[in-house]
Amino acid sequence: MTLKPFVTLIAKLLLICSIQVGTSAQITSSDLTSFPPHVEKYISDYHSIAIEEMHRSGVPASIILGQGMLESFYGKSRLTRFAKNHFGIKCHENWTGETFYHESNEFVNGKMIVISSCFRKYDNAKHSFEDHTDYLMNRNIYTSLFESKNTTYLYWAKGLQDKGYATDPNYSKKLIDMIEKYNLHLYDNYQLNEVLVQQNKPLNIIDNKINNLEDKLLYAQQTKVKLETIYQRHVQNNDDKHLSDLKAGLEMLQLSIERLQSDIESVRSQVRHIQQVDMLIVDGRRATKTKDGFNLVEIAKVMDIKIEDLLAINQLEEEIFLPNDYLIYLEKEEESFFKHDKNNVINHFFKE
Repeated sequence: MTLKPFVTLIAKLLLICSIQVGTSAQITSSDLTSFPPHVEKYISDYHSIAIEEMHRSGVPASIILGQGMLESFYGKSRLTRFAKNHFGIKCHENWTGETFYHESNEFVNGKMIVISSCFRKYDNAKHSFEDHTDYLMNRNIYTSLFESKNTTYLYWAKGLQDKGYATDPNYSKKLIDMIEKYNLHLYDNYQLNEVLVQQNKPLNIIDNKINNLEDKLLYAQQTKVKLETIYQRHVQNNDDKHLSDLKAGLEMLQLSIERLQSDIESVRSQVRHIQQVDMLIVDGRRATKTKDGFNLVEIAKVMDIKIEDLLAINQLEEEIFLPNDYLIYLEKEEESFFKHDKNNVINHFFKE
């Protein structure tokens, strides 16, 4: 019985698998949708308000977004759905607006209990975000946070817990975890006319792509070891009948292995590029900002735009390295479907 069909089939299948993986290894901006739908929706709906409130008050946008997501359970909590209250702010003595009674978990003497409390009710989410800012600004207990030169989300998260914003002893840790898990700190660097519409994909998701390639590589390597064992056995037994077929199979497997290794490095290289590119909306046009001399060719590749078009849009004559935070438009002004519809810009982008 000849081994040729067996050897050739395995080798060809692995080779084809490698080539297909090589094609799918290309990561472009269309690959970058990042988080579960309910998380993406909350961020896309409210991050522009958080940026506005940051510039009005000095509270980091990441803190505002993180608290909103944490307190409202991404907008799904009963308090948020029926009272538009995203931050769990209670009535207190000076509240003259509408109210909503709701059971909440509170920590008393280190133990969690459920109590019914009076919460503020709003007409819409924007009012809730604005009142949250006013709530912090108008209470003396938080004055030191606003006066500090430390504007990082780490400082604010720990400061809010120290000042008694929440009774949960793990509140600051949960808030920081929320911010870092969903890259909310990116919003702390944006101006009022900038809208971040797409974030870098979390590393664990990209790692899955690399892990898939590595699994295929391991399988190819293990198959090669088995064939090498069979090959050596035929050599020792002076059986020349299948040596040429086995040798051909081993060569094809080696080609598959080398291609898979190349694919893995290609993905890792693209990941390094993607992590340096954020999608923005600036004055109604899609744009991005460079980081540390990022090459225009690399921006064009990641954003899936011809380099010639990118140069023309930005009135640049050559492919140059650019300084950090250099604004690069990704479309002509007349091509923009965003225009100046600030409230709907996110929904339009993701529908596209």
